[in-house]
Parts: sequence; C-alpha cells; structure tokens
Amino acid sequence: MKSMLRNKFKKISELVLASNEILSLENRLYLATITIGIVVALVGIVMSLLLKSSLITITITISLFCLLLLLYYLVRFKKMYNSFTSPLIIISFIGISIMWIFDGGINSSDLEIAFIIFILALIIVPKNRRKYFLALFILLIIIIYLIQLYRPDLITGFASEKTRWTDNIVTAIYSSFFIFLIIRFLLRNYELEKERAEDNEVKLRKLNADKDLFISILAHDLRNPFNTLLGLSEMLLEDVHTQDAATTRKHIEIMNTISKTTYNLLEDLLLWAKSQSGKLDFKPTGIDFVKTCQKVVETMRIVAISKKITVNYAATSPIQILADEDMIKVVLRNLVSNGIKFTNSGGEINIITEQTPSFLTVTVSDNGVGIKPESLINLFDISKKVTTAGTSNEKGTGLGLMLCKEFIERHGGKIWVESVSGKGSDFKFTIPLAAY
Repeated sequence: MKSMLRNKFKKISELVLASNEILSLENRLYLATITIGIVVALVGIVMSLLLKSSLITITITISLFCLLLLLYYLVRFKKMYNSFTSPLIIISFIGISIMWIFDGGINSSDLEIAFIIFILALIIVPKNRRKYFLALFILLIIIIYLIQLYRPDLITGFASEKTRWTDNIVTAIYSSFFIFLIIRFLLRNYELEKERAEDNEVKLRKLNADKDLFISILAHDLRNPFNTLLGLSEMLLEDVHTQDAATTRKHIEIMNTISKTTYNLLEDLLLWAKSQSGKLDFKPTGIDFVKTCQKVVETMRIVAISKKITVNYAATSPIQILADEDMIKVVLRNLVSNGIKFTNSGGEINIITEQTPSFLTVTVSDNGVGIKPESLINLFDISKKVTTAGTSNEKGTGLGLMLCKEFIERHGGKIWVESVSGKGSDFKFTIPLAAY
C-alpha cells in the first residue's frame, strides 16, 4: 500500500514539475518557484480563514493564488517564462511588502521567504538587471521598517500572541520546505548539466578523432598509393620498348592491386562520411546471407590468390537475414580483407555461420599473426587509432573496422574479436534472422 502511494505521489510530482521533460535551469527553477508559491498561497488562504484575518488579507492571498495558477499554466504548458521573469519577481517583492503590513510587520519567518525570492532573482534574471532587483529589495525592507518604526498604527497586528506564534511557526515550516525544494532542484539540475557536459565531451572527442582520422587518410593513406601508381606508370612509359613482357605484366598487376585497394578505401571513406552526416540510407530487407557472402568471397579471391591464401565458405543452404545488403557486403569485405592482410602466404581464412532462434553469428577466422592484447582493447575505438602493417607490409587506416562496428550496431547486432598473438584471429558479429 505504501509503495503504491509512493509511486502515485512520484508520478503526480513528475507531472506537476515536468521532471521528465528537458527544460533549462531557469525554466525549471521558475516552475518550481511557482509550484511552491501555489502551495504557500493555498496554505495562506487556509491560515487566514482559520485565524479570521481581515478581508483584505484573504483577498490578497486568493488573488495571488489565482495569479500563480495562471503563471503555472503559461510556464508549464506554453513554455513562456522569459517575459514573466522580471515582473513576477517585482510583484513578489511588493506582495511580500504588503503582506508584512497586514501580517504584524517584518518578522523572521516572512523575511526568510523574502530572501528566498531574492536569491531566486539573482539566479534567474540577467546579470545586468540584478543590481536593480537588489536596490528594490533593500528599498522595500527599509520602507517597511520605517513604517513599522514611525507608523506602527498602519501595521495590522495579531488578535493574540498565540495567533502570532501559530502564524510564524506555519510560515517557518513551509518556507523551510521551500528552501529544501530549491536546493533539491539546484542539485538535480547541476547533475543533469554535468551529464550533458560529459556527453558533449565524448561527442567532441569523437569529432576530433573523426577529423584526425580523415586528415590522416587524406595525408598518408590516399597519397601513398597514388605516389606508387605514378612512379610505376612513369617507369612503364619510359621503358615501354625495353622492358620484357613479364616485367611489364608484374608492374601492371601491382598497379591493379593498388588501384583496387585504393578504390575500396575511397569507397569506405565515402560511406563513413555519409554515415557520420546521417545521410547513409539504411534499408533492411530479407536477404540470403549465403549468396551475399559468396559474392564477397568471389570479389576478394583475386587479392587472396596474390598472397596464396585460401578463403573458404562451405555453406550452401539459404540463410535468410534481415539486413541492408550493401552494409553487410561492406562488413564482410572489410573483415575478409583484414584477414588476408594479416595472414602469411599459404594461410587460410574460414567463414563460419551459426544460427540461434533470433540471430545469425558469423565468424571470419584466420590463422595469421593475431593481435596483441594491448591492441585488442582499443581495436574498435576511433579515438585510439590502432593500425599495423600487414604480412606483406600492407598499409591500413583502421576505418574498415569502425564501419563494421557502426553497420552491425545499426542492425541491432554486436561485433567482437577473439585473438591469440601469433595464432590468428576470429572476428565475430551477429545479425538478426528474417522472420518467416
């Protein structure tokens, strides 16, 4: 029963104070202040009626209650608060001053509320206006003290000492509650802002890593293959009549391999740029993984043969997955290419599939050089670029694995690697099966 009541109160509190909505610190403080003001005004109405206060005191309290309800509606649902900030604080200052006159003068509990409103004013209003609110606050206190000192007959007293003490105690209780809520909201919003700042720091770090990677690819990984292509083509042009056919063929094969590698890198770079800008289409459909994988293996076979590496994929029965075919091709191409890069001549790469009720687990296994434990930790982290030259001194950017991670996670799958240095690596990823 207590748990149900607690949950109900929590839901009402979240609804009233818009706890689950994204608001600025000023808006949230404003809303909290108005909400507490409504509670205070309601308590004031009840106290005025119980203590049989004057008609003017009851009228002022009811008018304040209605005004605060209107402001709550405008701030909570219409998100209008900037235009009301200064007027509401000024009205609050003046309202407190009037209440002092009809409430036995300035006393400690009422002064507490006045200071709370003043502190809120310093938090909410722009810096260039704060001096005016300070001047107004001091002026009103001086005026009320002068009235209390020289014209005590203007200040309405209490019917009895008991009534005065009752009023002071009740005022002290709800103003203390007011202070508690203000501190709570300040701390909560501080934590929210801290979380946002941390999130922004992570995003900024990623943006810097993206920029560094992009510059690195342009400065080194794209320039180097073009330098090689230019050098070989100039050599062929100069010695076209003197070189034998075997040497010419060898140079052309090297140029062809470099061209294909560079083209794949450019393709990955364009895909990565589109992905980062949110312009990459994601269209998952039911596709046969076996056919898609066979196409990729066929295109990678030429590169594998040049290093005398065998790529094996034995599955023949259709496996229907729910995926974007272009993305899956990029993932497979990069993982097979990675395996070829780090496998010595005469090695092999095996693609193995294993089905669960909802997912297909794909393993791209090689018996190459493996990955060192310290490199394994940061393999998929773009902010910590991890690249190693291949067994034939092939260059890499680390971009391929970043794409693999992003594309697999977009499908709701996961990707990881299991590796032993010197014995090979198993890159694994999951992809959802198509529902029949």
